[in-house]
Amino acid sequence: MSILEKGTAYEELPDVYLIYITEKDFIGQKKGIYIVKRIVLDNMVLNNGIYEFYVNLKGETATSEQRELLDFIVNSRSNYKTDAFPHLARRVTMFKEERKGVDIMCKIIERERAEAKTEGFIAIVRKKYQKGNTPEQAAEALELDTEYVRSIMSMMDLQIMSDEEIAIKMVNEQNQNSYLYS
Repeated sequence: MSILEKGTAYEELPDVYLIYITEKDFIGQKKGIYIVKRIVLDNMVLNNGIYEFYVNLKGETATSEQRELLDFIVNSRSNYKTDAFPHLARRVTMFKEERKGVDIMCKIIERERAEAKTEGFIAIVRKKYQKGNTPEQAAEALELDTEYVRSIMSMMDLQIMSDEEIAIKMVNEQNQNSYLYS
């Protein structure tokens, strides 16, 4: 389920942080960290909850902590010791080297693959749906389970969910069912 539900009030939208990390200083000021402020044409700063940062790994930094962070991003070694960001260093090590972290990352990748595969099926089912195929006709043509296709088409009937949202819902339901029967 998306956190940006239809009808959500503007004030309730979460802030968005965009962080671009690069080895090239395409802005050209030789800085390590650029903070972008959005300005409306009449020079009014737009505070719209979007925060944008460009991180140039080879640029100059304002503090030793910033330099250390950029160096860590480039050379995140498991034995990296820091007083500036010890929690981040521990988490990176956990995700890269410990079984628990590797398992978490593998589950995320598996979930992303399942969602992408399901979204592909949904796009094909949507075409059949738009041509007026019944769930049975679409299932037979696509060699998919009829109940699976019926479920997708019933969500399409509601016309409130994108293909991505339907895919996430279907994968969540599949995961819940696999836990029930395993």
